[in-house]
Amino acid sequence: MALVPPRDNDDLYVLNYGMRLDGFVVSNDLFRDEIDSLAHNPNEQTNLTNFIENRLISYTFVHGEFFPNPEFGF
Repeated sequence: MALVPPRDNDDLYVLNYGMRLDGFVVSNDLFRDEIDSLAHNPNEQTNLTNFIENRLISYTFVHGEFFPNPEFGF
């Protein structure tokens, strides 16, 4: 667990960490605000968009059991 300073955008921390580790992010958030915030930097915006499209795993719960999106083969 990590704490994010109260005024900081916690979503950016999560996305940056996932990208830095070439990992996945498990969330049902589409991160539209974070993508839009990079409109001034098209290269970074494209990189973030690609990461989200390829490394974001949505999920649901069925009778209290965690189910990640089956498209990722988990």
